[in-house]
Amino acid sequence: MYDLPVYLLESGHMDTQCKYLSKLLESFEHKPEIEYSVVISNGEEKKITWKDLENECQSIMNSLKGIEKGVVLIFLRHSSSLHGAFFGTMMAGHTPSFMPCTSVKQDPALYWASHQKLLNHIKPTAIITSKDVSQEILQAKLELGNTKIIHIEDIEIPESKINIELRSEDEIALLQHSSGTTGLKKGVALTFDAIVKHAESYSSAISIIEEDTIVSWLPLYHDMGLMACMIMPAYTSTPVIHMSPFDWVGKPHLLFEVIEKYSGTLTWMPNFAFEHMALYAPRMPHNYDISTMRAFISCSEVCRPESFDKFFNAFNEKGVEKSMLHTCYAMAETVFATSQSTLNRKAKRILVNQRDLNRGEYVRIYDENESSLETPRQLIETGSIIEGLEVKIVDEDFKSLPELTIGEISISGTFIFDGYYRMPDLTNERVMNGSYMTKDLGFFDSSGRLYVLGRVDDLIIVQGRNIYAHQVEALVSTLEGIKPGRISAFGIYDPRIGSESMILVCEVENGQSSEESQKIKSTINKLLQSTIEVVPKKIRLVTPGWLVKTSSGKVGRKENKEKHLLESRGGK
Repeated sequence: MYDLPVYLLESGHMDTQCKYLSKLLESFEHKPEIEYSVVISNGEEKKITWKDLENECQSIMNSLKGIEKGVVLIFLRHSSSLHGAFFGTMMAGHTPSFMPCTSVKQDPALYWASHQKLLNHIKPTAIITSKDVSQEILQAKLELGNTKIIHIEDIEIPESKINIELRSEDEIALLQHSSGTTGLKKGVALTFDAIVKHAESYSSAISIIEEDTIVSWLPLYHDMGLMACMIMPAYTSTPVIHMSPFDWVGKPHLLFEVIEKYSGTLTWMPNFAFEHMALYAPRMPHNYDISTMRAFISCSEVCRPESFDKFFNAFNEKGVEKSMLHTCYAMAETVFATSQSTLNRKAKRILVNQRDLNRGEYVRIYDENESSLETPRQLIETGSIIEGLEVKIVDEDFKSLPELTIGEISISGTFIFDGYYRMPDLTNERVMNGSYMTKDLGFFDSSGRLYVLGRVDDLIIVQGRNIYAHQVEALVSTLEGIKPGRISAFGIYDPRIGSESMILVCEVENGQSSEESQKIKSTINKLLQSTIEVVPKKIRLVTPGWLVKTSSGKVGRKENKEKHLLESRGGK
């Protein structure tokens, strides 16, 4: 038994103070032999009880004794140690943050070099990792200062139980770092109060019940995996079957296999995953029974109705029903979910004119049988706003717009993030009068359903990963053979994969041989794979003067995208 509840009573703070940690302690005490999670990797399954999780947390707390309180970065590959490392760090009074490790396609030296600026900014007090990853860090010769390296293989359960550190509700519980970009990733700081209120609100929105089982292949360093598939279910004591993302992407049928075996009811996936599975459907080895599922929830990217159609057509005979396909609008700055479609009914779709979908425009909704539209486009709702948040659609002057009018999505409420870690200027830029400006465009219909259209800025979303064009351009600009500053990166939606593809146009000197051009492209791919973990679908090397500049002298992404598309279609 822990001393925490008594300590809280004596301090006079029992309402929300340490409520999240208290929930975990209750499960340790009252559900020791009940399954917390099952972690699957390389075909092997490891069941974790609440007692197992407690022992792992105790071992991590023991390893962090005597270390100055601060941010602890967790660099661990997919394993059963992930959960204990995170919660144990939190219980020891530190602030945990999951970070991705290198993949087999990446150059470790380039990958780790891209993290030096982040390490300098955060100044973590410790890094929890495995010995093989630690060796990569050492070989990369990163400057770690006083950061202590803790090897997961060396942790031990203490001889006597360690009491958790008392945490205030307004203390930072964790950091979520932006995924897919290199350089100085934004650390989204979330308080204990925020993660509790989000867990309670979102679990209510999707009607979490005792019989639910979550199935996930999502990495925990991504907010969708962390919040929907670890932080919330740990609070609600909902078991999670946690697969490796690398296993799933190579064998998508494993998702259905696990759903059938463990009677899964809920899963979250980015839009591209619905397309990926639909393409894989003809190679499904078995006719799996997935009738237990309540919802496949599309999130992270703009939700596209055509992707749902492909998924439904591919798996309708295997038990997928249209009422199982749902949408969610989410971001780390609101912990995770902002809106959610209502489960047990089909997500609403509307027919609009593509030409109306510009900022400030009124969106007219057409009858689904309308045949006169030259540029028809079907949109799907991202649901109603969950309790605890308020969402407005605003114009460039931050004034609220009426329903069916396109503007920027602005969010306020009880579980907005506490700011970007040690980035006050960026925080002040994005938070206006208590409202978070998302830089996403969207509108409400007359029934209060939110429709999200895309980004205001230069964000490219490639299979769920957020890639900032300006960072890609800055990286490639350093390479030999590329004219510095003469690069344009942009995204083009690819209906085959249900996601954007990144196109890179680079100016090079005249007279490049085909061998030299191929070498440049190979170098670009290697650099981007090792830093942002995404390679362009197409790298186009052009002669000096090809790229279009704006009136201010900047390389215009929109203009160069249009020029590239025009030439690709055979125009001049």
